[in-house]
Amino acid sequence: MKKILFLCVSVLAFVCVASFFPSGEELNVYDGVIRLHVLASSDSNEDQSLKLYVRDRILDGIGEIVEGAATKADAEAAISKSIDKITALAREAVSEYGHDDTVSVTLSEEKYPRRSYGCVILPSGTYTSLRVMIGRAEGANWWCVLFPNICTSPALAKADGESGQEDKTEEKFVEAGFTPSQYKLITDSKNVRYTVKFRIVEIWNSIFG
Repeated sequence: MKKILFLCVSVLAFVCVASFFPSGEELNVYDGVIRLHVLASSDSNEDQSLKLYVRDRILDGIGEIVEGAATKADAEAAISKSIDKITALAREAVSEYGHDDTVSVTLSEEKYPRRSYGCVILPSGTYTSLRVMIGRAEGANWWCVLFPNICTSPALAKADGESGQEDKTEEKFVEAGFTPSQYKLITDSKNVRYTVKFRIVEIWNSIFG
């Protein structure tokens, strides 16, 4: 009888502990996201203002590039084909601002710290990233989520002008292929089970990502 009780308690304990470990799809939460990263030349007020000016021009122009993308692969392919266009937009913005800084644009893998975007908190780790580097690219930088599309100018305008912003964000992530458990992982920070899972995902990515 004691052995049966011990076995039952052990199984129950294992099930409880296992529920705190992320599933394979939760570990792969990074695979569905493309980040946008704009780096200023320096921390001077002038260079930081230029960074924001370039950012705004990029956001104005890139919305149409990723707008029709149904998956991350679609968005990545569209961005790759448009690197020259994006570079031209950034260089034009720099020139309009009265500067002659060089501009370099790449689509590559990049490590990010944990970052909050409204109701969404993305774990630290390695993401596909569109990087716009101005001049020396040594100043404070600006991040956002390019896919799912929640930071381009059209997306921001809708968020500012309409109610139900959180619902619209969830809709964008679901449309981009995120599963319910992946979305809960990056939004349900008040749930202890998902908070633990979130941290395990970060540790896993730091080791194997």
